[in-house]
Amino acid sequence: MISQRQVFTCLCYLGALMRLLTIFLLILLALTIQASSHDVVDQLHKQAYELLDVDLDSAMKIAEQSLKLSEKEDYQWGIANSYYIKGYIHRQQNKLAMAQLMYLKAINIFNHLGGKKAAKTYLDVLLNSGSIFRKYYKYDEAIEFYNKGLELADIWIMEKQKLKLLINKSSALQDKGELDNSLEVLKEAVGLAYQLEDSSRLIKCWNLIGLVHKDSQFYEMAREYYHYILSSPSASEKDKAAAYHNIAVTFNEENQFDTSREYFEMALGLKRSIDEPQLLFSTLYELTNWHMTNNDTVNAMSYALEAEQFYPELEKLPEVFSIYHFLHLIFRNQNDFDKANNYSIKYYEESQTFYTKIKEIMRAKDELEMDLILAGFETEQKAEAQQKISRQKVLTLSILLAVAGMLLVYIYIKRHFFRRELTQVIKSIQ
Repeated sequence: MISQRQVFTCLCYLGALMRLLTIFLLILLALTIQASSHDVVDQLHKQAYELLDVDLDSAMKIAEQSLKLSEKEDYQWGIANSYYIKGYIHRQQNKLAMAQLMYLKAINIFNHLGGKKAAKTYLDVLLNSGSIFRKYYKYDEAIEFYNKGLELADIWIMEKQKLKLLINKSSALQDKGELDNSLEVLKEAVGLAYQLEDSSRLIKCWNLIGLVHKDSQFYEMAREYYHYILSSPSASEKDKAAAYHNIAVTFNEENQFDTSREYFEMALGLKRSIDEPQLLFSTLYELTNWHMTNNDTVNAMSYALEAEQFYPELEKLPEVFSIYHFLHLIFRNQNDFDKANNYSIKYYEESQTFYTKIKEIMRAKDELEMDLILAGFETEQKAEAQQKISRQKVLTLSILLAVAGMLLVYIYIKRHFFRRELTQVIKSIQ
């Protein structure tokens, strides 16, 4: 028969085992709490992405929630991706200064993150941010971001993203007036487009090559590339409409006004079947300009007033709000000074708003860079304190593991003696 001492020894063994299991469960729980909170952030991001095309306000609320949780948990990927989502939403709402601020904040976090997942989103941020810089004539900043993106695309062998970056960089160089450099980049882009069999971006390359030749006053060569687009089976109606429009511009710059008007009207006819206000506006604007140049204020007014109807749906850029300048001139020529004055005021107000946004964007960039400098200084000051905390955590964990190890040895020894005593009891019973 087993003695009370032996039963007590067994209970001690079981109690020690439970304590050991409890310790390990606590350690495991501490290690998994952070991982589970990261999963929550990732799930919030997934929900936000699903809402981007249907409910921007709800997507923004989710992005703000994910940002707060990410900052609380110091989840750097979560913070960067939350900023990216917020930037995307602001951009969709034409709040470009706010969008750029979010993108810049995301970029400064992505600079310190590794991995292909982060790199893919980082490239999207660089592309979108570069696009905003270009709209506000900050071409050097845009090109800087495109170059950074190209380096990243090469590291991770992301050829599709690289093609997008090359096209955008070429366009920025063309806007800046560096036409030879733009063509050099386009050569690489065309080669990559053929390699990837990406016909839609090959057409974008042809369009850009046409624009560069047009800016260089090589009008025949420009039209050659626009005709490549018109004859391409892969060209969409939108592509063809843009090609007709650009051909018209080349003839207009050569003072071949009748031919120019024919192509503008061909472009307009095609664009009327396409539900894109920006696309239609651009040709209406050019036809207004064409008729103003040819002293036909009646038709100029007709096209200008039609173009004005699309104004609320467009980004408020100089090539858009300049329609108010045309309307001012038209009504002034007709001696309708009240309307002329109203349009003059609108043009002035939109111009001031535009240049204020330029200042806001660059101020945000400068302030963010200064914040990073100050944050770096504070980080250095906090580094030692953080190291002490980390050392304490390591020491605590080491002690826990040591205690757990000692308990394990203790249990092993107890189990050994228990088995020996149990064996002796069984022998005595026999």
